[in-house]
Amino acid sequence: MQRGTRTRGLVEYLFGPGRAEEHTNQRIVAAWDKAWQGITHPDGVQRALLSAEVDAPVHKLPEAAKPAEHVYRVSISNHGEDRNLSDDEWATVARAVADKLGISGTDTRAGARWFAVHHGPLPGTGTTSISWRRWSARTGGAFT
Repeated sequence: MQRGTRTRGLVEYLFGPGRAEEHTNQRIVAAWDKAWQGITHPDGVQRALLSAEVDAPVHKLPEAAKPAEHVYRVSISNHGEDRNLSDDEWATVARAVADKLGISGTDTRAGARWFAVHHGPLPGTGTTSISWRRWSARTGGAFT
């Protein structure tokens, strides 16, 4: 797991070529808001909007309550000998991670904002992965 502070920088990285051209055919396979699911190669306006939407709960917190590092990144991959998962299967994995971490919204609690990006097969390995992101503030403003 990696932590950071720059949502927009992370979004730009995820939808860019990666450090070694390993990011190909990027798409959002799951998100806190299903309207983002299925977005492929978002343009600059979409990337800015995604960044703003996921950061909105953090910006609503009082300055003293804002976490120093509110962006979390987790890479999840299948083993090289396993079959590649479909986008729907990766979406199920991403939602299960959100549920296990207790950040999914419920009837009585707002959820944290998160999304999962599929990058396509990793060069030289054939394995596929998703990069799963979450932000530390729930939609209702509470810190998680």
